Amino acid sequence: MSWRERVRRLAAALVFGAVIALSTGCANHVSLATGNPVSTGPAPSPGSSAKTGAVVGAVVPTSWVSVPDAINVSLIQWTQVADRLTGAWQSAAVPARGDASPTINRGTVVGLLLPQGKLEVTMMGTRWSGRVDNSDLVLAADGADSMSMATFAFQPGSTASYNRAVMSLSDRQEPAAQDRVLTDELNQVAVLMQAYYVEHRVYPGTFRLGRLVITSAWPAAITIGATKIALSSNDAMVVMVNKAGTAYCITAVDTSTSRSRVYVSSLGGLQPAAEQSCPRTY
Repeated sequence: MSWRERVRRLAAALVFGAVIALSTGCANHVSLATGNPVSTGPAPSPGSSAKTGAVVGAVVPTSWVSVPDAINVSLIQWTQVADRLTGAWQSAAVPARGDASPTINRGTVVGLLLPQGKLEVTMMGTRWSGRVDNSDLVLAADGADSMSMATFAFQPGSTASYNRAVMSLSDRQEPAAQDRVLTDELNQVAVLMQAYYVEHRVYPGTFRLGRLVITSAWPAAITIGATKIALSSNDAMVVMVNKAGTAYCITAVDTSTSRSRVYVSSLGGLQPAAEQSCPRTY
């Protein structure tokens, strides 16, 4: 065989191997010994790992701060090694009433990057799943009993930006903390009102202007039947039973700010925050 014929056959084999690679998605090379195409299996996708299938080549930000809301802020910081994430989280919540500083919680984070920008994370004793890229991190708690399927959104952020957000939480103590206290007191009184009615078939109270009324006393407390409930030091409460004696409305007021919350038994209980007084029918 002449050298020209050998070159022609080798060139033809190279072209044939390239066509097979494009049509099958396999990585092929041509044996220089035989001139025949040899398959080496499917070509790996860019940035993928044959062992885990995770996107090892993707590098995500190492510091995240939660999207601000009215009552808390969180920080996640991790170190990435291939598709593995390890680090720590901390969160700050609006101060409890009377506290000067936000409530701080801390813990560890362990995570795994998955294909298509997905990830799995364990933190706060809960498994989370979500997605991540260079600008957003979204985590949703797994399982029906895990924080009511809470979902949290994060953006790249530094420790300094987290600390600034924590300091601002003290300024947000009102009205969020007020609402928590007022709502808790309203629910306690509502339970006692219903228990009294079940036992006596009437609601408790003193007749004023044709209706039963109960008002809180000083120091802050209210008595339903024979049970006395202590209220927060700045809170006052009024219970009014409608003229038919079939339902009641409770108004709880923080006298330091004049903010109030309302509970109406005939309208499903706790009313929206915008409702600041009982209906006119009471």
